[in-house]
Amino acid sequence: MRLHCPHCGRQIPSDNLNIATAIAKCSDCSAVFGFSDALEQDGSRRPQAAKQRNPVPLPAGISIDDRGGNRRLVRKWYSLKYFFLLFFCIMWNAFLIVWYGIAFSQDEVLWMMVLFPVLHVVIGLALAYFTLCGFVNRTVIEFGGYQLSIQHKPLPWPGNRIIEANQIEQLFCRERVRHGKNGTSTTYELHAITKDGKKLKLLSGLFEADHVVYLEQEIEHALNISNRPVRGEYA
Repeated sequence: MRLHCPHCGRQIPSDNLNIATAIAKCSDCSAVFGFSDALEQDGSRRPQAAKQRNPVPLPAGISIDDRGGNRRLVRKWYSLKYFFLLFFCIMWNAFLIVWYGIAFSQDEVLWMMVLFPVLHVVIGLALAYFTLCGFVNRTVIEFGGYQLSIQHKPLPWPGNRIIEANQIEQLFCRERVRHGKNGTSTTYELHAITKDGKKLKLLSGLFEADHVVYLEQEIEHALNISNRPVRGEYA
């Protein structure tokens, strides 16, 4: 199959084709355009063909709060694991309080005792903040005809995003498996592919696969995006 730029008519070299997203860039006039129709006519649109999947029901932990004509989904962070983290934080920080109590109760301050657990103090404070966020925070995903907004609140947390809806070409879910000393952990992420071929991580660190797949489904439906397979996505 030969592909030509619809703007200047120049043939597009293979290096300028992104088969995963069906996006091409002309090296002559720098125009960026999709070529999904050409693939379908050529019969070579293998993994990129639109696929049908069974609707994913609304999972526990996600609620719908539509406002102003936009779709608004709210995902609570809370789960039972945060009670274990709360107990762990109490034990960790209680030990540090006792440690510093001993260090400062001496007639002469023992600076070695003060400086030695500084890293443990940082870890304790970070873990305590993470646990507090787990109890009170929620992620608000709002999308409509103009933009996709992702906000974590009320406590500050990295990852807030606002993306123009017309720049999103495809969404997909990715599974992350990490092997550590304490075993294997699996989390899930929501990614977007923009029309210029870039990949953006929208959400990460989710332990529930159905949450990510449901969000992908609802956003694609609201933005009229055909669901197509992406290499490396969670099946």
